[in-house]
Amino acid sequence: MTRAPIRNLLVLLLTMGALAACSEAGDPRRAFDGGDFPKSYRLAKDAAIAGDPKAMNLLGVHYYLGVGVSRDFAAARRWFESAARNNNADAQCNLAMLYLRGLGGAQDFMWAYAWFERAVASGNTRAQSYMATMGDTLTPNQIAKGRLSLQKLLAR
Repeated sequence: MTRAPIRNLLVLLLTMGALAACSEAGDPRRAFDGGDFPKSYRLAKDAAIAGDPKAMNLLGVHYYLGVGVSRDFAAARRWFESAARNNNADAQCNLAMLYLRGLGGAQDFMWAYAWFERAVASGNTRAQSYMATMGDTLTPNQIAKGRLSLQKLLAR
């Protein structure tokens, strides 16, 4: 009778250890930071398709840098936008950079500023300095139009 609880405890501990090992092996950011870009890409893609905003952003980074996949600014923009619409502050800043530089689509200062502003509100501290570099690129009316356009986009 005492063997069953010990056996159950052993099975539980082994299962927990296996799950912990799987989660470490399945971390796309850890694979990316370790330089295993093909693995990171594969894991990030699976998680992004499942709806993980951090993975969507990381997938955008893969496409932006061309690591683990061919460089594709349009794909980077799509993944950054998916993550940005899910309130990922880093993706909001990354998407704004693509709009600012005209990568993966048309250059659009209004959208760049609107996404930088949203990124700041979401906690991305880098976005504030990028907004400052835009200087007097936009009029106050253009800034207001960008805010309204972004609000409408996010309300969908």
